[in-house]
Amino acid sequence: MTYRGHKRWRARGVARGRLHVVRRALLTLLLIGAALGVSALLDAPSTAAFGATQTRAEVPKDALMISFGAGRTPLTRTMTVRPPVEGNAVRPPGAFLVRLESDLTDPGTGRQFPAQQVTVAASEITSGVLALAVSADPWSPEQVPSGDYRGLIRVSKDDVQMDVPIVLRVDERGGWSALYAVLILVAGAAAGLLIKWITERLTPQAMIYRRLALLRRAVGWGSDGRNLPVVARLQMEELQDVIARHDYGRAEQLFTDLEKEREQLASMANRFIVLDNMLFAQSEAVSAHPKPISRNVLARVDAVVDECHRRLQLAKDAPWPDRADEIARNLDVLQLNFITASQVITSYIELPNEATLRSAVDMLQRGAYDSAAQEYDRFLQSGTVETSTTAEPGKSRRSRRIRAPRAEEPGLAPWFRAARPIAGMASVLVVALVGLKLQYLGNQSFQGDLTAWLTLGLWGFVVELSGTSVMEVVARLSAGHGSGTQPLSVNRR
Repeated sequence: MTYRGHKRWRARGVARGRLHVVRRALLTLLLIGAALGVSALLDAPSTAAFGATQTRAEVPKDALMISFGAGRTPLTRTMTVRPPVEGNAVRPPGAFLVRLESDLTDPGTGRQFPAQQVTVAASEITSGVLALAVSADPWSPEQVPSGDYRGLIRVSKDDVQMDVPIVLRVDERGGWSALYAVLILVAGAAAGLLIKWITERLTPQAMIYRRLALLRRAVGWGSDGRNLPVVARLQMEELQDVIARHDYGRAEQLFTDLEKEREQLASMANRFIVLDNMLFAQSEAVSAHPKPISRNVLARVDAVVDECHRRLQLAKDAPWPDRADEIARNLDVLQLNFITASQVITSYIELPNEATLRSAVDMLQRGAYDSAAQEYDRFLQSGTVETSTTAEPGKSRRSRRIRAPRAEEPGLAPWFRAARPIAGMASVLVVALVGLKLQYLGNQSFQGDLTAWLTLGLWGFVVELSGTSVMEVVARLSAGHGSGTQPLSVNRR
């Protein structure tokens, strides 16, 4: 690849890098917008609006009803009844027997609510009026599934008895409501992970990246650091890599080494910039020459410019900063040599058949700058002017588009680069599943109202933000699994 092709390849590489950054920024904004849209759609739905219990039979007007909703905590309800006894008198007090006829049954599914988890009591309020108090626990010792459970409470005294209908309603926690629970947990955990990443990773990393940017501007890094000595460029690239890996100890050591030589490195970079600009200007002048140039002449000129570029690259490859003074002297000599090469190329393009200039060009191709300068001085002293410059026929060669070679990467490289995002998504998923089990399906006090849904999202947010491992969460919350009232306390690692 010629020097001109090398410059074009670098420019296209920089453009591709900027396009890649723009694409990643747009993708990030798209994901954030999608997350906000999902959060807006989650308008804290009531659990009672979903599932198999949405369509229910009518409740008798004289029935005692206990509606647990999405909660599973014990509830007590009372009602007054008037047993049909003679004389509307209760003698003696407490003579009535009150009991459940059998387990309560859901007519639609055949599921049962155990009678042992329902307590019925009666007390006399006034003469002939009883107050029934019914307490039911859908959680312990048996967890009752959702449904409308119906049964009868029999009130009897002597040969007189009456039946009071009872309905226990337990709302569904599965189906769509469980899906909403997972989405809310995922949203909360993702928000916690994002804030944790910003505060613990992105903010310190942004500060040290800012320090790296200041150092690069001070030493003349440019877009790719090509004007720095190779040793310094490798140190800069290693510094960027250790910052990305959060190895701040190694980063501080590299900062110390580079900042100690900052002034000397900036002076060296300026020298390389001057020489690189000289070669670039020469290549542009050849490409923009108004007269047609034969391919043979262009090939010889490209060989001279490539040799100059090789010498410049050798200067960049020299040990630095151990031989900084020697490199500086070599750069001063290279500047004089590049001036000579520019003068010879300019004259050779105008007089390609001049023997002295052809000889000077041959010497420049071999890197014999002193001999080429002597030949050029002979040409100037001779005052030879070619009257008929018969250049070789043919059109000037157009620069061919040279595609940058694609670097071959190992097949597992993309997976390794995405290891952290994959680990973050896995962490959010695990937190959501644990929250679904412990804070929703296994939480006795979850009521399905706005407060409950908000608490569910905040649980995922706090657990992910705190950095507590999932195993610690499971171990800690499992102790309160039975009552569902165990408070959540998280400890930062």
